[in-house]
Amino acid sequence: MKGINVLFDEKTTLRFLRIWKILKNYGSKLTPRISTPHITLAIFDEIQMGTLERRVSSLTNELKPFRIRFVGVGCFPATTDVLYVSPVPTKKLLDVYLRIFHLFKDYHSLNNSPAPNLHKYFFPESWFPHVTIATRLDDSCFNRAFQHARESFSVFEGQITHLSVLDFDRGRAAECHEKFSL
Repeated sequence: MKGINVLFDEKTTLRFLRIWKILKNYGSKLTPRISTPHITLAIFDEIQMGTLERRVSSLTNELKPFRIRFVGVGCFPATTDVLYVSPVPTKKLLDVYLRIFHLFKDYHSLNNSPAPNLHKYFFPESWFPHVTIATRLDDSCFNRAFQHARESFSVFEGQITHLSVLDFDRGRAAECHEKFSL
């Protein structure tokens, strides 16, 4: 599998890394599979890395870094026990996401029925921007970790500064192939 993420400025990245470290004490198994805080824009089952890198590189020439505001914590408890921080889905963030979606239109069908390549959560009617802060928690740890995240969270701003392309398989750490400055 291959993916495309947005990455943050150093201050924002360090803030998320501190959150990861704290939630690891509650049993989060987030690292080492995910090594850099990010928002995922797309995940593909089959795509050549060269194609991915060329297209993302061409897009980053048209983009500039932009501000992002993180406003809350939430969870996907039903299947993956994920805790996340959610950003405001600004016009700029949605524009970057849609540009990626359309840039790779030959790897999905445009009628929102998932093609075998682009994962179903990355279609416009399904994509939910978030930064994962904890995952794979058992029930007792999940509740304590969520309570801690909720009580300690305060709204903050950061900056999106890069797009990255990565290669990963289930159970193996994601390997960043290329990082493109905006």
